[in-house]
Amino acid sequence: MPTTAQMLREHTPKLIEIIAELRSTDLDPGIPVGQAATILADSITSPASVANVLEELAEEYPGTIAALQQLKGANGEILEYQFARSHGPLQIPGDANLAESEAWLHPSSVSEVLYFHALIGRYFSGSGREAASKIYIPSDILPLIPEPEGGDDEQGLDIEPARPPATEQILDTTDYLLSDLLSYLAALFQNAWRLRDGVPRPEDIERLKERLLIMPDTDLLTVRLEFLRHLAAEMGLVEDGRTNAGQAIRTLHGNNVHRFLMLDRAAQRRALWDTWFQSGTWSDLRHVPILDCRNLERWGAPAHAAGTRGNFGQALATLPLTRWFRLPDVVEAVHRFNPDFQRTTGDYDSWYIWHREKEAFVGGFDNWRQVEGELARFLLEGPLLWLDAVRLADNRGGPPILTLTREGAVWLGRDLELLPVSARPRVTVHPDFSLEMPVAMDLHARFRVERFANWVRTDQVYRYQINQRSLDRAFGAGLTATQIVEALRAMTNDLPGTIANGIRRYEDGKGR
Repeated sequence: MPTTAQMLREHTPKLIEIIAELRSTDLDPGIPVGQAATILADSITSPASVANVLEELAEEYPGTIAALQQLKGANGEILEYQFARSHGPLQIPGDANLAESEAWLHPSSVSEVLYFHALIGRYFSGSGREAASKIYIPSDILPLIPEPEGGDDEQGLDIEPARPPATEQILDTTDYLLSDLLSYLAALFQNAWRLRDGVPRPEDIERLKERLLIMPDTDLLTVRLEFLRHLAAEMGLVEDGRTNAGQAIRTLHGNNVHRFLMLDRAAQRRALWDTWFQSGTWSDLRHVPILDCRNLERWGAPAHAAGTRGNFGQALATLPLTRWFRLPDVVEAVHRFNPDFQRTTGDYDSWYIWHREKEAFVGGFDNWRQVEGELARFLLEGPLLWLDAVRLADNRGGPPILTLTREGAVWLGRDLELLPVSARPRVTVHPDFSLEMPVAMDLHARFRVERFANWVRTDQVYRYQINQRSLDRAFGAGLTATQIVEALRAMTNDLPGTIANGIRRYEDGKGR
């Protein structure tokens, strides 16, 4: 940051004259700005001079010390719009109007008081859409400003906890997205999808929906399915190509799928999280159901916002574990903690976003709750829930309540140890050759079952059936009865002998 002398050299002669008068410093009339800046800086940067002016201002203009402490708590500088939001605008006229208005005698804001007393300055940083004006304390003044109260304490969301929910109120969707990802991969394993202009056929999407785990029936279901397919593509698990006849298709990337399935459950969870959190091709804002953001690029908004996730996550990471909070309270706490988590340059006027419920464009900081607030709600009820970073619970007719999971806290940067993943459950094999596979079943094991059993339906478990058709498909792909039986034995506690013998007899009957 500039020193006081460097700051003053950017001022006009009239402004330097005003500062000298307010800070009781005599300057010879007509001396060059550079020389005047040096003399004035030497006079007003001494500890005694700074202490005196702070004492005077604190008495005459309440709020000046708090404003300086806010800057000091931010390492000495802050975006101007953020500073002005709390301490008023900084509107300094040119020399002619300044002399006529005598604005320094009746400043309109704390910002102007500090500026006229040379305790803060202003400069521009960045370029293009990233250009921003910043307010700063000169580097030689900064050490002389009192430390903010509680400045050494960890800052976090200021929020009151809610009453913890009963167990039956908690929406338990642990690993649902991970399991549904396997269902998507399994669907492509059974049949490649035909594409038209890069889009799957509606009938393929509908068949996939039948395989997915039951989720609450909300307008987020369509977004969740798109989110799932996006993650699979960005992780390289699927690939688009063409048949020999030129038909566009979507298939599995076998090597990448194998590597992913061989990871342990914790690593698979983390892979999904990292793919979303670091994605440069997924825009959360554009998927908020109540907002229409189709024309954002036209108005200068960034196409994607991985940084938004980081800023929002920084706020969320401060929530204490094991405590529950009302979702609207979390959104309001983010508004207080870092309202600019999305529009970091403070430009709330150039984005034209249509609010479907209000049937109007919503712009300006006054509409924060209609844009950032809706985005925050979407993140909490959408990706953060789907990825198991938060857990939601019904609040008996009130707004939902949520808690930050241990995994979510770790993924957001908290220094915590993850608890070991519990032992994987086993497959249940019935005498009629039907199989039940729990949601928590190892993904690699379930994918192996797809090779020799037909999926039947999904409810709270995955149900498969081994029959002649599924065995013909397996044998045609090169599997043997011995391999199938060994796979089933590895997944079960007790494979009925009738099942093993039946599979072997069918293979013998095929003359293999």
